[in-house]
Amino acid sequence: NNGGLGLDEAGTYAGTAIYYGGAKKFVVESNGGVLVGSYVGNDAPANGMIISGNVGIGTTGPLSLLSVGASSQFQVNSTGDITTSSTGELTIGGTGNSSIAGNVGIGTTAPGAKLDVTGSVLFTNTNVAHGMTDYSPANSYFKTEVSHGTSGGASLFGFSDADSATGALTLNGFVGVANPTDSYPAITIAAAKWNGATAIQGLADLETVLQVRNNATNLVTVLGSGNVGIGTVAPLSKLGVLG
Repeated sequence: NNGGLGLDEAGTYAGTAIYYGGAKKFVVESNGGVLVGSYVGNDAPANGMIISGNVGIGTTGPLSLLSVGASSQFQVNSTGDITTSSTGELTIGGTGNSSIAGNVGIGTTAPGAKLDVTGSVLFTNTNVAHGMTDYSPANSYFKTEVSHGTSGGASLFGFSDADSATGALTLNGFVGVANPTDSYPAITIAAAKWNGATAIQGLADLETVLQVRNNATNLVTVLGSGNVGIGTVAPLSKLGVLG
């Protein structure tokens, strides 16, 4: 049989083989399975297919085990790697767990940490429908973004579509012992500034450590000296009240 059809009885299931050059190249087994290439002689899964070479969908020159698109926009290679072109999109579905050993970059090709995101991060829920869409989509409940464009800084936003005892943004700190040290805080808020080299230093006495605002109106100000101002941003004593 240099070429043509023949009977294949090499595996568990008998089937029909296509020969070329004296060798089987394509086998359809009685269980509905198909074998292509060097895997002929094995058992194909029922109604399944095993192919030894590259497979192309929409391309006549597949570059990997699976290549999709005329320019191989999507590829799966022999090590299981999945790649797309610069204009492609990738969605990984399923209900199982996924793991990535290296760093992941979103909006960057050179991630410097396990997750490196360039741009805003949005958390949404279909049950949320707030009306503050000048700031965030209506179904969002949490958002992080850069505060000052190219100069950096981070802003955190919480959104709700109803009032609640916990508010729109809650910060919780839970200490994992029944009798913690009195001087150890459950929550720490720390402020500092650049030291002119590669580290940080504390803020000066008249510099602002913390402000609490009602929208754009300052309510409480804490200075580097420890002075606290209520209704004033420049308290002259440990507690300065204006009004």
